[in-house]
Amino acid sequence: RIRRILIVDDDEATRAEVAATLGMDPALDVSIANDGRGALDQVATGQFWPDVILLDMMMPGVDGDDFLAALDAINHTREVAVIVMTALPRSSIPEGVHRRARSILFKPFTLATLAECVDAALKH
Repeated sequence: RIRRILIVDDDEATRAEVAATLGMDPALDVSIANDGRGALDQVATGQFWPDVILLDMMMPGVDGDDFLAALDAINHTREVAVIVMTALPRSSIPEGVHRRARSILFKPFTLATLAECVDAALKH
């Protein structure tokens, strides 16, 4: 079955690079959102129901922490794996993010590492 990945990042270059890498896999359907609000709209309306969300922590408006709280308020989203991508230092990641995220990737990370995390989340 096709697995769905939602990339949520305000940095266009990151979104494009990650989407291009994951998009090479024909078993993945990739959607992007340039902010937390857009991503929440895709999920809440059922427009795009992801298996995995790749989430940047630092975004204007709805940041990663706020996004996770809002995501978990939507029915049946607890089974959606979240992989956090961040330039924040490890000590600045809120405890709730540590609990909710399947993985935390600290920038800069390699696309190979990202692909391994996505693969592991899909197999979990």
